[in-house]
Amino acid sequence: MGQTYQIKQKTTIGRYTMNFISVHNDIKKNASYDWLTESQKFVFDKIIDNKVYNFINVYGNSGTGKTFLGWVLQKNGHASYFVDKDEITDNCNIVVIDNGSNSREGYREILRIMELNKIKICIYLTKNKVDDKVFSLKLDFKNSDVDKIEKNLDSIGVSPKNIQSNNLWKLIF
Repeated sequence: MGQTYQIKQKTTIGRYTMNFISVHNDIKKNASYDWLTESQKFVFDKIIDNKVYNFINVYGNSGTGKTFLGWVLQKNGHASYFVDKDEITDNCNIVVIDNGSNSREGYREILRIMELNKIKICIYLTKNKVDDKVFSLKLDFKNSDVDKIEKNLDSIGVSPKNIQSNNLWKLIF
């Protein structure tokens, strides 16, 4: 099941009043390669160019853009995106699984799910590197990414409130 959010208040950001859900939906709607930061593009290109690995662990702190990267992979037709491993269905060659466990047991459970559902490639998004020998790509939020993020947010009428943050969501709320 997907995440549920409780909206407690609306916030004035940029040019209009919005809440978390509306900003989240606007960002998701605009998910595209053009919206990726340089850090995200580096990881995206490594994933797309992959010819060897059937399991790719993308890890990084909260707010580095892992989920957004997963949305872009899905929107561009490269993978099916799942918030939860229990939502996976067969007939998906390549999957993105968000909010994964970095434990060895969690990784091995994903391997079983891949075999059961005949999944060829799994892009596994976690906060910390998977505790096993797997191909891993670290996604960092770099200062050089800020200009791109500001431009993206401005295009949907959102002005970042905390430009010093290293968490994309804290730039907005």
